[in-house]
Amino acid sequence: MKIGDIANKTGFSIETIRFYEKQNLVKNVGRHINNYRDYGDEQIAQLVFIKQCRNIGLSNKEIKILQSHLENPQSECGEVNQLIASALKKIREQLKLLHETELQLNYLNSLCNHNGASHECGIMNELRTTRHF
Repeated sequence: MKIGDIANKTGFSIETIRFYEKQNLVKNVGRHINNYRDYGDEQIAQLVFIKQCRNIGLSNKEIKILQSHLENPQSECGEVNQLIASALKKIREQLKLLHETELQLNYLNSLCNHNGASHECGIMNELRTTRHF
């Protein structure tokens, strides 16, 4: 299967697939006689795995760690658990920050509800203060 075909099947762009190959996340790509890459079910499975990992916010380095566990199914999964726990902690921190940002935006939104001159705008005046939320 050519790279365009696998791009259509996986939803990745051709450039992204090539990038993952260079990062050694997509492996064992064969070659046709004309030197075109030849992708198969193994590469589709790798790309699906990568997509799932990217969707939960894992980095390429973390994906490589998880791939090593796929390649060595007898390895201990403590590292996998730790990696996912770390990703969960990061997401919770981001959610907390997003919640704080939402509170700040709600506060700013409450400061002005007219279409007057900018110098009278409560939002603009508040943004110029050194007050911390």
